[in-house]
Amino acid sequence: MALETPFTHLEIHFMSLETLFTSLETLFTSLEIHFMPLETSFTPLETLFTSLETLFTPLEIHFTSLETHFTSLETLFTSLETPFTSLEASFTPSEAQWA
Repeated sequence: MALETPFTHLEIHFMSLETLFTSLETLFTSLEIHFMPLETSFTPLETLFTSLETLFTPLEIHFTSLETHFTSLETLFTSLETPFTSLEASFTPSEAQWA
């Protein structure tokens, strides 16, 4: 009988733990049930954002291409500007010529 007491004590503790875990499981199940409609309401938004992403991807590609073209044009105009600057300098009278 003396050995039975510690085991009975342990059994009571394990039963308490089992009750606690059952309560937690019930809580998490109710939370899951509570949040399930929210998950369902986000599905149309997710679909909307996916379709917007599909729409904007070709536009992004197009604008990246335009940016490349404008950069090329900018480089071209910069390279054309150099000879004209030199040409302009050759036609501008120096201070010595005005004196």
